[in-house]
Amino acid sequence: MKDEAEVDEYKVTDEVAPAYSIMAEQKISSCCFSPAAPQLLLGMSNNALQMFDLEEDNSSLSSSISLPGHRSDVRSVALSSDDALLVTTSQDHTKIWNVHSQSPIRTMDTGYGLCSMFLPGNRHIVIGTKEGELELYEVGSGNLLEEQEAHKAEVWAIALLPDQSGIISGGADKKLKFWDFQLVESEERSTKVLSLVHTKTITMEDAVLAATFSADGKFLAIALLDNTVKVFHADTMNFFLSLYGHKLPVLSLDISSDGTVLATASADKNVKLWGLDFGDCHRSIFAHDDNVMQVKFVPGTHYFFTVGKDKVVKYWDGDTYEKILSLPGHQGEIWGLAVSSDGEFVVTTSQDRSIRIWERTTEQIFIEEEREGELEKIFEASLEDDQPSLQEGAHESAMATTKSLATVRAGELLLEALEEAQKDKMKWIEYENTLAALEDRQKSSILGKRNRKGKQEDEEVAKPKPSALFQNKTASEYILSTLNDIPSNDLEQALLCMSFSEVIDLFSYIEDWIKRGMNTELACRVMFFLLKSHHHQIVSNRSLLHTLHSLQTITKTQLKARKNTIGFNRAAMGFLAREIEQNQNESLFREVTDKIAEEKRKRPRVN
Repeated sequence: MKDEAEVDEYKVTDEVAPAYSIMAEQKISSCCFSPAAPQLLLGMSNNALQMFDLEEDNSSLSSSISLPGHRSDVRSVALSSDDALLVTTSQDHTKIWNVHSQSPIRTMDTGYGLCSMFLPGNRHIVIGTKEGELELYEVGSGNLLEEQEAHKAEVWAIALLPDQSGIISGGADKKLKFWDFQLVESEERSTKVLSLVHTKTITMEDAVLAATFSADGKFLAIALLDNTVKVFHADTMNFFLSLYGHKLPVLSLDISSDGTVLATASADKNVKLWGLDFGDCHRSIFAHDDNVMQVKFVPGTHYFFTVGKDKVVKYWDGDTYEKILSLPGHQGEIWGLAVSSDGEFVVTTSQDRSIRIWERTTEQIFIEEEREGELEKIFEASLEDDQPSLQEGAHESAMATTKSLATVRAGELLLEALEEAQKDKMKWIEYENTLAALEDRQKSSILGKRNRKGKQEDEEVAKPKPSALFQNKTASEYILSTLNDIPSNDLEQALLCMSFSEVIDLFSYIEDWIKRGMNTELACRVMFFLLKSHHHQIVSNRSLLHTLHSLQTITKTQLKARKNTIGFNRAAMGFLAREIEQNQNESLFREVTDKIAEEKRKRPRVN
């Protein structure tokens, strides 16, 4: 063993020093070295991948993979007049897309775009930013042509003038501004370029959140932060209507192509349809489970689309006020909505950074079927909420099956079969009572002969016809076939749908099945499950005592006849015997207590 002096002579002489630094374009989220070559793979915070070649003295970017989409929430979307181009805005970028190829053709560094639109000719776009600026870009080159400081706060709305000679912009500074298009000389180019010239400003009562012109150019509708919508004559800007009714601010509005209906979407989760002739509210619709962000009419119709923070796109009929479709798919709040000029597709943008295109199909839609599907989903969701959990104090042991739509349907089929069987049973009872009454009349008649009246009544009595649902089966056989059609996993939950009175009726049919040897295994399974489930009611009800005695005898005989159920026989019959014994003890106890009470009443009173 080496002594301590020799150990102290060993010292660390190797040091780790950085050879060079790698500068990435974005924040690095993860990294990985290649085992085959001196390469480093970096994962960026914007979902991009970059591969660097590592050399002795330096490193270089060899390849990169980046998706063409946005890196933040997509706040607005607009379509060109020919539906060929699409513009979307986000926090730091604006992208122009080819709708048919669904690929980006331009990416521009812009401000935080809250609204956007194509200008006439589809060669320019204008963007309203969160900083209160209007940015004018050329589509072909992607160059910024002009940047106007339009408002002192966010620009929430822009709209094209009816004569297409300019635009209006509305902002959070309570200003509504009018801008004209003009061609001006460019210092950088030898040709003239498009420019925005401010012509008029109107001060509103509150912040402007949305604005739109009617298709005929008669009206201008403006949504304000004070929950109201103001309608003006577009040519003179004279006040026409003020629409009250929303409890929270209106976030979007649109006017139908015929200029008769105005749709408003609000943060109070409602969409209201107004008539522009008198300003009356035609209908208020609870449209979404959260804020309704956008509403757009399909051109040439009264159909309209809505989107909201509940991540769902909905399609409505503005004449019948019925919902036609619900289109789930987005994973985040939906901010933008654009409808094509022919109504063949719809574009939505969301907080999940995705852009979705919804195309019209040739498949017919039936509103009743859509409603039934939605009700089924709601019902299944309520069943899932009703399931017991250990956190709620439920028992640790429970049935393996759970209540579902399939088990409820199976229970309804079983109840319908029992109901039909009881109706058939009552028909036969009524028929037998009628025959008995006729026989009594014949016996009471003089000389025991039939009179003409009794003969006519006898001829009028006819045997009841079985129900068409039985399919040439008896009522007992029909109930057994219904039980046999229920899947084994759903049988117990289906039986729990029955009330105790229906359970008593079913026991009479179980006795018939076992006595005739019809599917004894299924009959015994149903019987024992009902005995366990309704134990307390069966014990306290004396009407089943005779039926249980009969079942004890015939079940033992039938089970002994089946070799595969010998091991099951003892446990099953023991359980049934305990049920009958307990029922007998209950009845015996009642008889004894009744006798004691009667003797006390007979004793003479001592004064």
